[in-house]
Amino acid sequence: MRKKITILLIVLCSLLSAQQKTNRSLVFYPYIMYSTESNLMLGSYVMYTSRPKDIEMNIPPNSISINGIYTLKKQCVILLQPEFQIKKGKYSIAFPITYKSWPGTFYGIGNNTDENAEEEYTSQFIEMQLSAKRRFFHKLEFDIFYEFDDYKILKLENGGILSAKEIPGSKNCLISGLGFSLIYNTRDNSFFPSKGNYFKLENTFFSDLFGSDHNFSQYKLDIRKFLPVCEGNTVAFQGLFTYTKDDAPFQKLTDLGSKMRGYNSGRFIDDHRLILRSEYRLFPWKSGKQSRVGFAGFVECGQVASSMKEIRFTELKCSGGIGLRFMLIPDEKFTLRIDYAIGKNSTDLIIISQEAF
Repeated sequence: MRKKITILLIVLCSLLSAQQKTNRSLVFYPYIMYSTESNLMLGSYVMYTSRPKDIEMNIPPNSISINGIYTLKKQCVILLQPEFQIKKGKYSIAFPITYKSWPGTFYGIGNNTDENAEEEYTSQFIEMQLSAKRRFFHKLEFDIFYEFDDYKILKLENGGILSAKEIPGSKNCLISGLGFSLIYNTRDNSFFPSKGNYFKLENTFFSDLFGSDHNFSQYKLDIRKFLPVCEGNTVAFQGLFTYTKDDAPFQKLTDLGSKMRGYNSGRFIDDHRLILRSEYRLFPWKSGKQSRVGFAGFVECGQVASSMKEIRFTELKCSGGIGLRFMLIPDEKFTLRIDYAIGKNSTDLIIISQEAF
């Protein structure tokens, strides 16, 4: 079967723009991507931010971003992400929306699936979330959100596992649920922290009470720590754990690739996931235009499993790589990230805004 190759992304730097007036900024850049699954892809990213003077840097600014991709095979992705702060950041509202019509690869479920067992499928979906957050004491945050996802399967490979329609999610389905999260945040910056901690505990319940075709729940723990080494140098760590209860559609199973660089997002999926990540970030120049340029090196390990007993450090998949950074909005420390990662039998070249964590 056809193997997916590394995505090649080329940013048209000559058209890159980042304009800033006082506390308002506008970022725009186009890019080109290529893969054997989708052929040539054209994309663009736009983000507008506005930071009220009385909001601290560990709270995100008011922002609206749009990321769009269109391919020669008439496939597209549109991501709209608005977020607004209210009453000096005491409250915030966000409602990200994603539309995607795209080919995917299904390898089966598990941590040791055969890469030669791939089967192609094409899906179309809309994912929406409405989130309201309340902050306490500048460090503690409580978030309540509603999630609605509409998944449609447009094409399945004949004779494949999904074509048997036995795996949850292989038929068209609606996913709807209510979630809560508790966050402890002492980072000095929301986009590019150089010190502080971030702890997040999240529960999401999908039920037919909310109109969902599948009843299941997910629990997530996200722990991050940022240690300053010297001026312009930071060591960052992250631990991620996800637990899925009951039968979730395969689109909502946890995967490695969505978080671990160097792996296809559909390569390893299962009910539970453990990921450990570390990264060294440095901006060596202190002044001039070159001060906006930085570098990074990272190592990541992770595993998916169908039960807690199967999670073992000997089963971890690993990846590592290097990266280039460019400060699009220096005052906000909002970066353009270029990473090259090597995983097991796979590589990845990523160009995207904001840090991995």
